[in-house]
Amino acid sequence: YLIEYHSDDASSINVALKLYSLSSMYYGIFEQYINRLSNNLNVIKYLYKNKLCGTQQHLRFIVVRRIAIQIELFALNNFRTLTQIDQQVIFKLFELSIHRYSE
Repeated sequence: YLIEYHSDDASSINVALKLYSLSSMYYGIFEQYINRLSNNLNVIKYLYKNKLCGTQQHLRFIVVRRIAIQIELFALNNFRTLTQIDQQVIFKLFELSIHRYSE
């Protein structure tokens, strides 16, 4: 609507940008990133396996990495993702910015 009828209305564009910023609050962690971190952790655990203390006792940095992965998984599961509506708003604002400067 803004593109077709009011491409020079700065206050409406400002409101649209505020709506966009409210609707796009999501946490950008990808599941593939978590899987890669988990695979790296398993490789490191295997390489630095403490054979004297048993299988359940790992070096401190391995435990810290495991906690970091669990925090990332918590963030992935408890924050919402970018929805279809968010994507449409982004696309429309992009169209508006292109239309505004192409005139």
